[in-house]
Amino acid sequence: MVLWFATGDFQGKSYLSSFVKVFNLWSWILTIIGYGAAYLNKPGKFLKYANESVYPLYILHQTVIVVLCYYLKDTGWNLALKFSLMVLGTFGFSLLIYEFGIRRYKWTRPLFGLKT
Repeated sequence: MVLWFATGDFQGKSYLSSFVKVFNLWSWILTIIGYGAAYLNKPGKFLKYANESVYPLYILHQTVIVVLCYYLKDTGWNLALKFSLMVLGTFGFSLLIYEFGIRRYKWTRPLFGLKT
């Protein structure tokens, strides 16, 4: 703000202002990543579960999205409701399929890149 209002007009003012904005944004991003690394990078049950489930959920989510979209496309609901149902449904159904169809059975685990 000081740069924009206190200085007069000069040729590179918009470039300098853009640089300050981008530098500020990157500083915030790196600060958030730093705090996350310092306070959230601790071993635990949830982190182990989440790390193990990443690849199977990645494999499953596309199929779940296609199936949900097929059934939601012709409903008369508004776009916000359809989007919310797609996001929550994709995550929920993928997680249910992973938990009750993949994770608990030794013979399905290797099919999704998990150790037996």
